[in-house]
Amino acid sequence: MIVALSRIDPNLVAKPDRALSRAKNVCDSFDRYEGDEAKVADYTRQEFDGGSAKVDTSKAARIVAAVRSSGLCGHG
Repeated sequence: MIVALSRIDPNLVAKPDRALSRAKNVCDSFDRYEGDEAKVADYTRQEFDGGSAKVDTSKAARIVAAVRSSGLCGHG
């Protein structure tokens, strides 16, 4: 997961433990906002944006795709 996020933007993983925690929070958003990809992407943008990482909607969508394909969530 850390490698995938760093390929999107190395600043996303400046603090790897925090990045992994945020990715797990994105997993939770899949259930919370089931069927509403716009809300998942917006949640992801808010979760990862800040500090040296600047996350727009496009980058958030890439993060969502990386989290989904990572196996971290136990489902897709």
